[in-house]
Amino acid sequence: MRRVVIDTSVLLRAFLKNTGNDWKVYEQFLEGNIELYYSQELVDEFLKAIKYPRIQKRVKIENVSVEVFLGSLVEWGRLKVPKSVEICRDARDNHVIGLAMRAKRK
Repeated sequence: MRRVVIDTSVLLRAFLKNTGNDWKVYEQFLEGNIELYYSQELVDEFLKAIKYPRIQKRVKIENVSVEVFLGSLVEWGRLKVPKSVEICRDARDNHVIGLAMRAKRK
Protein backbone atom coordinates (compact mmCIF):
# COMPACT_ATOMS: atom_id res chain seq x y z
CA MET A 1 0.00 0.00 0.00
CA ARG A 2 1.24 3.47 -0.84
CA ARG A 3 2.32 5.63 2.11
CA VAL A 4 1.35 9.27 1.93
CA VAL A 5 2.27 12.36 3.92
CA ILE A 6 0.31 15.55 3.33
CA ASP A 7 0.71 19.01 4.75
CA THR A 8 -1.83 21.11 6.59
CA SER A 9 -2.94 23.05 3.52
CA VAL A 10 -4.03 19.83 1.78
CA LEU A 11 -5.97 18.78 4.89
CA LEU A 12 -7.63 22.20 5.10
CA ARG A 13 -8.68 22.19 1.45
CA ALA A 14 -10.05 18.65 1.76
CA PHE A 15 -12.00 19.70 4.85
CA LEU A 16 -13.41 22.83 3.21
CA LYS A 17 -14.34 21.38 -0.16
CA ASN A 18 -15.26 17.79 -0.95
CA THR A 19 -14.18 18.06 -4.57
CA GLY A 20 -10.80 18.46 -6.24
CA ASN A 21 -7.48 16.71 -5.82
CA ASP A 22 -7.12 17.40 -2.11
CA TRP A 23 -10.43 15.71 -1.42
CA LYS A 24 -9.48 12.80 -3.72
CA VAL A 25 -6.38 12.11 -1.62
CA TYR A 26 -8.46 12.17 1.56
CA GLU A 27 -11.11 9.98 -0.07
CA GLN A 28 -8.45 7.43 -1.08
CA PHE A 29 -7.39 7.37 2.56
CA LEU A 30 -10.97 6.82 3.75
CA GLU A 31 -11.42 3.99 1.25
CA GLY A 32 -8.28 2.27 2.56
CA ASN A 33 -6.30 2.67 -0.66
CA ILE A 34 -3.43 4.62 0.92
CA GLU A 35 -1.77 4.82 4.32
CA LEU A 36 -1.85 8.40 5.55
CA TYR A 37 0.91 9.42 7.95
CA TYR A 38 0.46 12.38 10.27
CA SER A 39 2.12 13.99 13.25
CA GLN A 40 0.77 15.74 16.32
CA GLU A 41 2.32 18.94 14.95
CA LEU A 42 0.22 18.57 11.78
CA VAL A 43 -2.97 18.13 13.84
CA ASP A 44 -2.10 21.13 16.03
CA GLU A 45 -1.37 23.27 12.97
CA PHE A 46 -4.71 22.24 11.41
CA LEU A 47 -6.61 23.12 14.60
CA LYS A 48 -4.89 26.51 14.73
CA ALA A 49 -5.51 27.26 11.05
CA ILE A 50 -9.17 26.26 11.14
CA LYS A 51 -9.77 29.15 13.57
CA TYR A 52 -8.38 31.84 11.24
CA PRO A 53 -11.17 34.26 10.23
CA ARG A 54 -10.46 33.77 6.51
CA ILE A 55 -10.89 30.01 6.98
CA GLN A 56 -13.88 30.28 9.32
CA LYS A 57 -15.91 32.20 6.75
CA ARG A 58 -15.37 29.30 4.29
CA VAL A 59 -16.62 26.67 6.73
CA LYS A 60 -20.17 25.85 5.72
CA ILE A 61 -22.94 23.91 7.37
CA GLU A 62 -22.46 20.95 5.01
CA ASN A 63 -18.79 20.57 6.04
CA VAL A 64 -18.22 17.56 8.19
CA SER A 65 -17.32 18.57 11.73
CA VAL A 66 -13.69 19.09 12.66
CA GLU A 67 -14.02 16.29 15.22
CA VAL A 68 -15.27 13.78 12.63
CA PHE A 69 -12.69 14.87 10.05
CA LEU A 70 -9.71 14.66 12.39
CA GLY A 71 -11.20 11.62 14.13
CA SER A 72 -10.90 9.63 10.92
CA LEU A 73 -7.28 10.72 10.56
CA VAL A 74 -6.46 9.70 14.12
CA GLU A 75 -8.36 6.41 13.95
CA TRP A 76 -7.14 5.13 10.59
CA GLY A 77 -3.98 7.16 9.97
CA ARG A 78 -0.49 6.41 11.21
CA LEU A 79 0.84 8.74 13.92
CA LYS A 80 4.60 9.24 13.68
CA VAL A 81 7.06 11.57 15.34
CA PRO A 82 8.86 13.41 12.53
CA LYS A 83 12.59 12.98 12.19
CA SER A 84 14.41 16.16 13.15
CA VAL A 85 15.66 17.83 9.98
CA GLU A 86 16.67 21.35 8.95
CA ILE A 87 16.67 21.29 5.17
CA CYS A 88 13.72 23.41 4.02
CA ARG A 89 13.94 27.08 3.13
CA ASP A 90 10.79 27.52 5.21
CA ALA A 91 11.70 26.04 8.59
CA ARG A 92 8.00 25.47 9.33
CA ASP A 93 7.97 22.76 6.64
CA ASN A 94 10.80 20.72 8.12
CA HIS A 95 8.34 18.60 10.08
CA VAL A 96 6.63 17.46 6.85
CA ILE A 97 9.96 16.29 5.40
CA GLY A 98 10.84 14.65 8.71
CA LEU A 99 7.47 12.91 8.75
CA ALA A 100 8.01 11.62 5.21
CA MET A 101 11.37 10.25 6.28
CA ARG A 102 9.68 8.35 9.15
CA ALA A 103 6.91 7.09 6.86
CA LYS A 104 9.49 5.68 4.46
CA ARG A 105 10.62 3.23 7.15
CA LYS A 106 8.32 0.51 8.43
